[in-house]
Amino acid sequence: MMYYTHKSWGSKSGESDCMKKKLLIIEDAPEMIDLLKWRAQHHQFDCIVDETGATWAEQIQNQKPDAVILDMNLPLMGGFGILREFRNRKDLAKIPIFVLSGISGEGIEEEALSLGATAYFHKDDDLDHILKKVSDRVHSA
Repeated sequence: MMYYTHKSWGSKSGESDCMKKKLLIIEDAPEMIDLLKWRAQHHQFDCIVDETGATWAEQIQNQKPDAVILDMNLPLMGGFGILREFRNRKDLAKIPIFVLSGISGEGIEEEALSLGATAYFHKDDDLDHILKKVSDRVHSA
């Protein structure tokens, strides 16, 4: 379980740290975690990371994230399982889940969306575009 704040990186001019939203990243690839955290700070997010899929429920309870980025291929619990459990909890219904995965294939994206994912992105998609979509959704709520 890791919790990252980027206060040392500073805020955008005129924006205070109290305006930052929390983003839970459920991802096991260290390089992708680093890229997401680095880009997320430009979109006014503090990041919470679950590297295995084992602590997401605890993270949500304790940290109260405003959005989730979910990888589908995790070492302990697969993304589909997390998505099912997440959406079965009524108290979590309003938290958007953005799937970011390297998995592709017929029906994969459709299944994730049918299970309640807000959007499905591929890991080779532009991270700034993805985080802008997350930011737009969270900051407009």
